[in-house]
Amino acid sequence: MGKQSQIKLGDRLRRVIEIHDTSQRGLAKLMEVGPNQVSRWISGAVAPSSIVMSDIICILRVKPDTAYWLITGKGKKPAHRGYEDVDAESEYTPETPSRCSPEQMVSTLQKFNDHLQLENARLKSLVKKS
Repeated sequence: MGKQSQIKLGDRLRRVIEIHDTSQRGLAKLMEVGPNQVSRWISGAVAPSSIVMSDIICILRVKPDTAYWLITGKGKKPAHRGYEDVDAESEYTPETPSRCSPEQMVSTLQKFNDHLQLENARLKSLVKKS
């Protein structure tokens, strides 16, 4: 297993928040949750659900490669701002985030589910070997 996949989800989430020029408190406001909830996700006290992860990805407009890294810990660690460019006709601003469209949410959740299935199969094969 590579170094990147060993980075905890909370640390990956912290990184994504930083590269999107916001804070834990800012993300909490955008997601309409309490700042303590975001803190619990980052500390690892509570794992965010796949729906929450999808919402974070959509609200922050995280690029697909960065979203994959955030969800799985695999791939290249983002080094700079990772949001999609917003076209001039979009009404999106950080103060008024758009929620995911149903299609975006389904796509993100499918990728997350695919990753979980692969990880489950890998773990089962390790158990059989021991």
